[in-house]
Amino acid sequence: MRRALSACGYALVTSLVVFGPFFIGFRIYWQRLGFLSPDAHFHVPWTPRAFGSDVAAQLLMVALPEEAFYRGYLQSRFTLALDGVGHRGRTAGAIFITSAIFAVGHFVTIHHPQRLAVFFPSILFGLLRVRTKGIGSSVLFHALCNLFSEMLGKGFGVFA
Repeated sequence: MRRALSACGYALVTSLVVFGPFFIGFRIYWQRLGFLSPDAHFHVPWTPRAFGSDVAAQLLMVALPEEAFYRGYLQSRFTLALDGVGHRGRTAGAIFITSAIFAVGHFVTIHHPQRLAVFFPSILFGLLRVRTKGIGSSVLFHALCNLFSEMLGKGFGVFA
């Protein structure tokens, strides 16, 4: 129980640190592309029931399987494969390689260069995996990232 609470704490603190700058970057990016006016209004894109459904879907059908595969399996295997590099180099190398594969995997599903941007949160997912010695915090943070991005995109009318 203590490990689960610690994992949740790491995910929530990481969210608090990351989501503010992401929000600012999101607005600047979409304004420069012309899809978002400087005075754009935000509306909550979910009903409570739809939000609960999206939370469950993001946790169980997106974040959990992706984190189990990418962080739980691949990152662990790359960490073992880079045995002669030294602890920090091995850890950084495994996170970098896993994040690159994660980004390419997202690009392959939807052929748009923006999909490669998942490389950067993937590094944080990997660091959370290393710090907590499990995938719980990376699963929760991954789901929170997806929900936050979807909320901004739909709430500002950028995504359908």
